[in-house]
Amino acid sequence: MTETLCLAQDPESRRTTSPWQAAPIHLDPIFLTWEQDAGSSEISDRQPTRRSYEMWRLAEAKTGLDTVLWLNRAVNLRMRLLTQRYNMRSILTDAPPKDAEILARIGIIRPQMHRTLRDLHQALETSAEPTERLAEFVDAVWYFLRSTDNLMNLQRTDMAFAHEQANRDGYVSFEFGQYFTKQAPAVAAWGILPLELVSQQTTGDWISIDLKVKPRIQYGHLYFEGILSPAECHVGSVWRAFFDLDASAHG
Repeated sequence: MTETLCLAQDPESRRTTSPWQAAPIHLDPIFLTWEQDAGSSEISDRQPTRRSYEMWRLAEAKTGLDTVLWLNRAVNLRMRLLTQRYNMRSILTDAPPKDAEILARIGIIRPQMHRTLRDLHQALETSAEPTERLAEFVDAVWYFLRSTDNLMNLQRTDMAFAHEQANRDGYVSFEFGQYFTKQAPAVAAWGILPLELVSQQTTGDWISIDLKVKPRIQYGHLYFEGILSPAECHVGSVWRAFFDLDASAHG
């Protein structure tokens, strides 16, 4: 952290206190690798989840274009519910019109799964019977539904990252409850981080926080409170952690 950082200084520091400015700060994303704790609320109404499976079973029992039709209905229902429940169009700065593209951009469906579902949709639009791929489509849709069941049945409300090490301990917390109201989409953030993990300069893939209250520096750590900046660059970091995505998941 440089001398130009406009934050209230540690009262025991020899450095001169600078006037505070309500400018964004940027956090080293290393904290996303720390031990994670998350809160969630259970969705009591499981009917939307079951409905997609009912459509899938109908598809499995049918043949030809009827199978394609019901598979598309199962996929479209699940995608629509996910994008609405998690206010995904607000996560992306230029959200594409199709739900499948949104889920792919965020990473909930991976490239191979995305291509398969796109081929399934195209088969319906062209009315071409993909006889040789029906079994593949049936299995792909089942896997898509299973891989998104947790997002349907449990909704994260907050997540926190903690690290304990001499002179480098830290804690960062995100609160998502307000974001999903759709009325004022904002992710509250607060934490305590070593100064070397914070900057006022935009740095690569660092996490941007818009400060809401005057931060303070004490014993080599920054105490801050604000909201996650609405930057799409956070899709691959904070939002990936929120949706609990990893390299082995989602096809």
